[in-house]
Amino acid sequence: MLARLFEGNRRFFSGAARHGHDVTDARRRAEKPTPSTLMIGCIDSRVPPEAIFDQPFGEILSMRTAGHLLDRAALASVELAVSRMRVPLIVVLGHENCAAVEYAVDATHRGEHPDGVLGYLVRQIAPSVPMDEALSGTQTYEGAVRGHVASVVAGVRAVPTVAEAVADGRLGVAGVRYGVTYGRAELLIEPA
Repeated sequence: MLARLFEGNRRFFSGAARHGHDVTDARRRAEKPTPSTLMIGCIDSRVPPEAIFDQPFGEILSMRTAGHLLDRAALASVELAVSRMRVPLIVVLGHENCAAVEYAVDATHRGEHPDGVLGYLVRQIAPSVPMDEALSGTQTYEGAVRGHVASVVAGVRAVPTVAEAVADGRLGVAGVRYGVTYGRAELLIEPA
């Protein structure tokens, strides 16, 4: 697997990338990065922000954790992006069929409280889990994805540096849901 990655890097470096990336973009942005967006997304391999939003090299600061959780490192990254890199937009990107959300939904509905780091994941997502017994599994998962995006947007907006930049009109924070089945992004929460 590592050899395959380095083969890809050799193609990229030589200007023969197979997947639409251009080394000249990387070189052009090497001196002074000017990203327009901080994308807070999931680690899911089916949700690469630069690809699904068709953005050039260096345009997106991509921060990815399971279930797009906001831990201390993620919050520090948000602060750095806003205060030092002056990004004008933060997008919280949730997605269909998120394994982290599905794990948290299942654990919550079974009344399980896992220990360790998976327990942290469940505790962070559980408040967004719909508990309506009339909903089917798909509706419950989808409701949790949407609710968790809203929760993370609220958490980002509560960061003092972010709140100040939003109040000054220098920053917008939005929530988006991506459908891995069809490839379409949907705006859930307008930038504010």
